[in-house]
Amino acid sequence: MMKNKIWPLVILLALIISGYYLLRTEEQARGPIKLGAVLPLTGDGAYWGEHTQRAINLAVADINATGGIKGRKLELVLEDGQCDPKTGVSALQKLIAVDQVPAVIGEVCSSVTVAMAPIAQAQGVVLITPCSEAPDITLGRDYVFRTWTPNNRQALTAVDYALRVIGVTKFAVLSINNDFGNALAGAFTARLGELGAEIVAVEQYGPEDRDFKTQLIKIKAAKPEAIYLVSYPADGVIAVRQLKELGIAATVITTSGADSEEEFFGPLAELAEGIYFASLADATSLAFRGRYAKTYAKEWPGVNSCAGVAYDDVALIASAMRAVGTDPAQIKNYLSQVKDFAGVSGPITFDGARDLAREHSIFIYENGQRQLAPTERIVTPQGF
Repeated sequence: MMKNKIWPLVILLALIISGYYLLRTEEQARGPIKLGAVLPLTGDGAYWGEHTQRAINLAVADINATGGIKGRKLELVLEDGQCDPKTGVSALQKLIAVDQVPAVIGEVCSSVTVAMAPIAQAQGVVLITPCSEAPDITLGRDYVFRTWTPNNRQALTAVDYALRVIGVTKFAVLSINNDFGNALAGAFTARLGELGAEIVAVEQYGPEDRDFKTQLIKIKAAKPEAIYLVSYPADGVIAVRQLKELGIAATVITTSGADSEEEFFGPLAELAEGIYFASLADATSLAFRGRYAKTYAKEWPGVNSCAGVAYDDVALIASAMRAVGTDPAQIKNYLSQVKDFAGVSGPITFDGARDLAREHSIFIYENGQRQLAPTERIVTPQGF
């Protein structure tokens, strides 16, 4: 008799528990969709971390203000990658295992993104980097995307311009020794070798180094006509100041990594005059530039702040989720077909390698401003 009285209670308890989990499941389905981000909020890449975080916050706010993802809010889960591979990998693993995000934006520093990319691929989580430049980040990884161009492209553009427009034939290279620097310097020197140009010195420095006089003294002794400087803004400022102090008169050609009025050209002031650099033209809409400047009470930081593409990374992922849901496999399939997406940074199309289909231009800092460099030959190069 006792057993007969207990069974109804057991059944009732089971119904209550199942009802609880059903309600919880429905609540989770109505709850926010998490989006991960690993950005260099501290460390050498903090300049990019600041601007990409701000732009991502704007994008998330815009999406949620217009109905979210089919009525569900988009929730950003942000981690600091510190421009450090080990830290970035730990952050990514936490986002995947604990927060269970279907997609992650990040990092900016190439060395971190290079370390994170194989993990995202193995775990089947979409990773989209705003502007890491190391060449092989997306290679063979269909879950990894980049709204920027690999830096071997800009190296080739710089070589072509230096030889055929500036007319330089003797080169030295000074580069930071990491994934970003090695890829650019390697592509630059390889292309020079193919074309028979003379490379008189190749010097490197560590990511933490802030005194380059030993390397620059060797470069000065080699008497180059041009120095290809591969740096970030802060170390680039020091390098240019020191080469000027040493009386090195060679033309300075640098990269998109140093393309910042706030962090590179501004601090150099008159020392920046005449510096050439390869970079992407700023196709960011005037409306977004103005909004960004007004929101954060500072001037638009330029294309190489990565703010525009970071905003668009969120917009791309949100567009994918609205169309196909939150399954990472479906998101990556959607992104791989993106063509002429109307981003604030300009139209976005991914090429076959899932990189941004866009070309670099050569600029010169002249009369206190960034401007397109002349396209006509400045002097007649010898031997080319």
